[in-house]
Amino acid sequence: MKCFFKIWVPGAFIFGVLVIFHFSRVPHGELWVDFLDVGQGDAILVTVPSGEQVLIDGGPEQIVLEELAEVMPFLDRKIEVLVLTHPHADHVMGLVPVLQRYEVGAVLLTGAAYENPVYDAFLAEIRLQNIPLWIAQSEADFRFGEVFFDVLYPFESVLGQEFKNINNSSIVLRVSWEDFDVVLTGDAEHEVEKELLVTGVDLKAEVLKAGHHGSRTATGAGFLAAVSPETVVIQCGADNQFAHPHKETLARLESLNIQVLRNDLEGRIRISYPVYSNSHSKVN
Repeated sequence: MKCFFKIWVPGAFIFGVLVIFHFSRVPHGELWVDFLDVGQGDAILVTVPSGEQVLIDGGPEQIVLEELAEVMPFLDRKIEVLVLTHPHADHVMGLVPVLQRYEVGAVLLTGAAYENPVYDAFLAEIRLQNIPLWIAQSEADFRFGEVFFDVLYPFESVLGQEFKNINNSSIVLRVSWEDFDVVLTGDAEHEVEKELLVTGVDLKAEVLKAGHHGSRTATGAGFLAAVSPETVVIQCGADNQFAHPHKETLARLESLNIQVLRNDLEGRIRISYPVYSNSHSKVN
């Protein structure tokens, strides 16, 4: 009995700590948007108030697994929807290990034609696991409770189509809850921004993820005016070879007095609502 008690007490303590640790990462009625620190690439985890998670892109390496382990509940091994905005390596490479580590409920992608061995491995893993596949278009919206995921672009299916610039096949999403909105643009450039402006679709949002890692080829003045964000998040890696974010983009944002948050400077960034706030994992 004494031996059993000695084993049971530490075990119960450890279990209790794990339970507390698990529930400390449950949103408890908030919407969390985590811009993960994956280097020179995109990876965004949206956690809705009821706890479901949507992962948008996976960055260029397996570091996304480390980032997910830092923000997801300890006992949670399911991602309800995985979104690949477009098949460049800095967005898709980390998703192959994600598919192998987590149970994924469905995958949303465009299916645009693109030759990339990592993209091929991603599609092969989806087929192997028989994961439901959703093809992006304006009618491919989905929701969890009152949180609405609106596919703004592409307007129609581009399945099998070739693109001169695959960045411009990127899925553009608007995540909305109550009077709070976040626009996520993948690597969509000025051409897509102009198409969205022509349609007159509602782009207003408190938070905008800058297109193409803050490149001068995206986040144009007209698009910024339509979105009118309070905060722009730039996903880029420190000292990256592309010099992202470009000075033209930063100057444009500064001229409009828009708050800029960057993964290369702040590390992982969390935007939360309804208590609209942001936090990050580095001390500058």
